[in-house]
Amino acid sequence: YTNFNDSGLSVASVGEHFQMTPSYVSRLFKDQSGETLLDYINKIRIDKAKELMKQHEYTVQDISGMVGYNDLKTFTRYFKKFEGVTPGKFKEIH
Repeated sequence: YTNFNDSGLSVASVGEHFQMTPSYVSRLFKDQSGETLLDYINKIRIDKAKELMKQHEYTVQDISGMVGYNDLKTFTRYFKKFEGVTPGKFKEIH
């Protein structure tokens, strides 16, 4: 979990680290875990974002960058995919 906030973390960078193609490392990961590597990375980022939101110290945009997203739109899309609500709505509730 130590590199989840690295905006350069991707399936390609993981593949490069292990000297494998992105498609091969992705297929291996899915065979072992049942989920895609990209979804796994994003779930970790979203879980950390939820923890940060409960502290009420940061804006959604701040949190987006803190957990590795360069783009607020991408963060919002993944947040809604996994949580069913936008990050702003989640922050209001919690």
